[in-house]
Amino acid sequence: MSKIETHIDINAPVGKVWGVFSDVDSHKEWNPFLTSIQGVLKEGNKVRIVAKISEGNIKIAEPIVTTLIEEKEAVFVASKRFLFRGEHYFKFESLSPSKTRVVHGEIFSGLLPKLFWNKIQYSFTKAFNTMNEALKARVESEV
Repeated sequence: MSKIETHIDINAPVGKVWGVFSDVDSHKEWNPFLTSIQGVLKEGNKVRIVAKISEGNIKIAEPIVTTLIEEKEAVFVASKRFLFRGEHYFKFESLSPSKTRVVHGEIFSGLLPKLFWNKIQYSFTKAFNTMNEALKARVESEV
């Protein structure tokens, strides 16, 4: 099992950050990583995600929303039997009434992550940080 975890502090209340994140229809306007999220964010639901991992590298996934706690956490799990399992998560921590930390990561397991870990680690870390910065810019421009 391998893990990538990033975080960013956003100058806005957790409710505002959650509101931008959970508005899946708006992701196409601001999110350079998860460029499309189709479906309803609800535990047990499958959503369709188009992810731009790097230039020319676009992946489509249909993970299950396994955890959804408003203003606290969202977890998506995608699996291809023994080849790949990814548990993509977002945690929202209120640092103060006007500051939120977003922890954004993924736990990988299976054959493919073991074989291609260096490439996955580099590409996904960069993509996660790019999304984090875009979320911060979007939220702080609306405060």
